[in-house]
Amino acid sequence: KCIEFKYFEVDLSFKRVYGDINEFEFNAYEEKSRTILAFYIIFTNIATKEKSCCIYYIRNVDHYPYCADTKHDMLEILKANSSEEINQIFGQIKMRNEDGIQNWLEYYQKPWVLGSLTYHYSLMSYEDWQTTPFDTNIAESAHAMINRTGKSLKLKIAILRGWKHNECIYKRIKIHQQTGIHMSSKDRSDFGKKMQANKRSDKLENYPKEQPVKESNALQKKAKIDYDDDDTEMEIEERKIALEERKMQFKQNEIDLKLKELQIK
Repeated sequence: KCIEFKYFEVDLSFKRVYGDINEFEFNAYEEKSRTILAFYIIFTNIATKEKSCCIYYIRNVDHYPYCADTKHDMLEILKANSSEEINQIFGQIKMRNEDGIQNWLEYYQKPWVLGSLTYHYSLMSYEDWQTTPFDTNIAESAHAMINRTGKSLKLKIAILRGWKHNECIYKRIKIHQQTGIHMSSKDRSDFGKKMQANKRSDKLENYPKEQPVKESNALQKKAKIDYDDDDTEMEIEERKIALEERKMQFKQNEIDLKLKELQIK
């Protein structure tokens, strides 16, 4: 059966592969089986620093050295009702002529950057824009799950472990499709998260004010994924090969040294 999801998220993960290689993932949340999955992964040593979304935009505005009025106008771009209103806000920011503001304007007036911040410059419909989350929580959760298989791995080992991890996830989705048994009892959909947040707020409101709120000591159950020992054996074999190469190089150095001694004599 096909796996259905409303949207997918794209994010760049770090730390899993040793060196300059990073992992570019396409992730989605499949609501029926309550599963976060990765359906496309690219390993690359090329990573752009340009990253734009509403969450990062708001964080950046808080750290800008501009005046309060300029920061207010920057945030108003996210609430604007039309592209004309956005252009008017850009004009107000430009008129203040603060240090470095021209570079900011050149960057945030790019169509693709504006398209990531407001639907007025996006190809998405208003309904799709509103129903799509403005964060990358799903992608970050997927990174946390795959990082359980190890960090700072060799590229080949990372690919194999990632393949086994994703294979296990897809098998569990298939089991759910056949039996109706969920992979997890927790509902991580947007609606499920809102329900959980409402329950937490209700508990806090009904909790006696004179008593401090006690932290929960419940242990979190972590899903255990069984991996074969192929990757471990591969690491051992690679170490053996590297050791043999070192021995051969050492012998070659000894031969070269003896030849030099004979030439000197």
